[in-house]
Amino acid sequence: MKKNFVFIMLVFSLVFGVVSVYGQAGKAAFDRGTEALKQKNWDKAITEFTEAIKLNPNYIDAYTSRGAAYLEKGSIALARADVNSALKIDPNNKSAKDLESKIGGELSQIAFLNSIFDNLSRQESTPAPATQSAQKFVSDSDFKAAILSDGKSVRITEYIGSKQAVVIPPSIQGLPVTWISNTTFNGKNITSVTIPGSITNIVGGVFSACTSLTTINVDVNNKSYTAENGILYNKNKTSLHTYPAGKTGSSFTIPANVTSIGMMAFSNCANLTSVTIPNSVTNIFESAFSNCANLTSVTIGSGVTAIYEDTFAGCVRLTSIIIPARVGGIGEKAFWGCFGLVSVTFQGTIDKEDFGFYYDFDDDDYYEGDSPFLGDLKEKYLAGGRGTYTTTAPVGNNSKWTKQSATSQQPAAPPAQPATGNMVLIKGGTFMMGSPANEPERWNNEGPQHQVTVSSFYMGKYEVTQKEYQEVTGVNPSWFKGDNFPVENVTWYDAVEYCNKRSQKEGLTPAYTINKNQKDPNNKRNYDEIKWTVTWNRNANGYRLPTEAEWEYACRSGTNSAYNTGTNISSDTGWYEVNSGGKTHPVGQKSANAWGLYDMHGNVFEWCWDWEVDYSSGSQNNPVGSVSGTYRILRGGNWNVEGKNLRSAARSPHPPNSSGGGIGFRVVRNAQ
Repeated sequence: MKKNFVFIMLVFSLVFGVVSVYGQAGKAAFDRGTEALKQKNWDKAITEFTEAIKLNPNYIDAYTSRGAAYLEKGSIALARADVNSALKIDPNNKSAKDLESKIGGELSQIAFLNSIFDNLSRQESTPAPATQSAQKFVSDSDFKAAILSDGKSVRITEYIGSKQAVVIPPSIQGLPVTWISNTTFNGKNITSVTIPGSITNIVGGVFSACTSLTTINVDVNNKSYTAENGILYNKNKTSLHTYPAGKTGSSFTIPANVTSIGMMAFSNCANLTSVTIPNSVTNIFESAFSNCANLTSVTIGSGVTAIYEDTFAGCVRLTSIIIPARVGGIGEKAFWGCFGLVSVTFQGTIDKEDFGFYYDFDDDDYYEGDSPFLGDLKEKYLAGGRGTYTTTAPVGNNSKWTKQSATSQQPAAPPAQPATGNMVLIKGGTFMMGSPANEPERWNNEGPQHQVTVSSFYMGKYEVTQKEYQEVTGVNPSWFKGDNFPVENVTWYDAVEYCNKRSQKEGLTPAYTINKNQKDPNNKRNYDEIKWTVTWNRNANGYRLPTEAEWEYACRSGTNSAYNTGTNISSDTGWYEVNSGGKTHPVGQKSANAWGLYDMHGNVFEWCWDWEVDYSSGSQNNPVGSVSGTYRILRGGNWNVEGKNLRSAARSPHPPNSSGGGIGFRVVRNAQ
């Protein structure tokens, strides 16, 4: 998305150029939100504006300002919902109308959705400011930190220590530590964290991948946060920030004074089976319960007014949900990946424009909410397409979708564990890359077909397994656990770092130079806080990701048809939505292609090295993609997509900092 802070300042001028008619109710929260918005702290701004709206439901300025913050984050559906709320109060409000126009402009920039796993926005971005690469860093024995723009404090960016009981220092090299970035712990094997009194901002989701974390402690002198029973809250305990992912106990009732559940607050809490949300809660923010794989029961209190993007994404054992009457909008992918979900009941009416429930249950239709109301409820939308669903009440009354029938296919017994480092020699050659214009269900980015020559290389016979990944990195981020299952839920950065660590472990020369302290000037994606600068040494003998050309050449294995098995996909070809049962499967269960590679069609998407680039018709020799870009490339399709996405030529551009339960990788090495 093209970030436009000038537009945000325009909203300011419109909002603050008039005298508020709403009195003092919520004004303090609104002022805090305004300050956060000026500092581009979108999450804090949203939290404060939400509090203002709770205190004064007719606070137009709060709706438009929160909508502006959502737009900056790329949450278009929620920005639009706030515009609608403001215009319902005052149809002629200029701030709301200007924001509505801006949203219209942003929507025109949306690229077609090539992948269903993007947890962030899928829009164009401008290059990062030149000053970003000049940011200064400091460190101590346990943490790296970036000096903030005021030069007077730092935000920690990475934990480099080895302790499981982590104590965050109040200062590093004499500078107060005031922020904790969401990249700080990145799935590290920690069991407890103590937060000092100096911290004023903790980015949502910073602890979400720390699956062994059981306790969070906060210094009593901290003015922004507190902890109770190892759970992190804001100071007055109205917002639940983080419930540690490794905390014991199968059920939890959120305290009655809590009004909001923070972004990724319960993410990856594998022990939770039941959660009760009290009537005091009004907002459940992005990804709040994402990937709670054993969560079967959620009671949503009657006070909830909004359920945000990805809130319950990946809750694969959730079977039913009741949406309270006050809920006015459900964010995109709120129930994505809930493949056991067979019953959804609405106790009230949700405006078509505010409805994102079905968005992203299907990867090739962009539904903003009108489709369910127009009777276009497709079989794919609930329980991963395993069944047929109908509406039993018209729009405007209580609405309910229930399962009528379902079928499933039992997977075959898994094969023996493949040998670690099992590589296949792929002899170099020349092939036609991309798909012909007449190939059924092709995407435009697959053409024009062009001649490509690749050199010989070794490729992993299987996708990297969870056992292999954990042996090298010490962590296992996967949703669907199993030693012989493919590792998934990994970013592009995770994949290249694994390659280097495995190379070092086996005494090989790492293929990549990874500079975590320098933001990559070639990464044009704004909403990527990682942005490591990664340089590929093409002469190194270590493990690396395949180029897109290498991947397609190996997948095709001498064929020129849509799939390496012919013109059509079948259950024998790979794991996809028809036969996967809503999950990954152990590697190597399906037949190998002609060159001995397994799961090149389906199971998990596989990262490639390349930045996305448009094809040209000229012949190429060992192409490596663009020198810069917004998206890296995924190939192969996965367990949750239609068969057309498994085709040999199918390309799925994807932000390098995003991950999901269907994204993994396989490794290659140079043959010379």
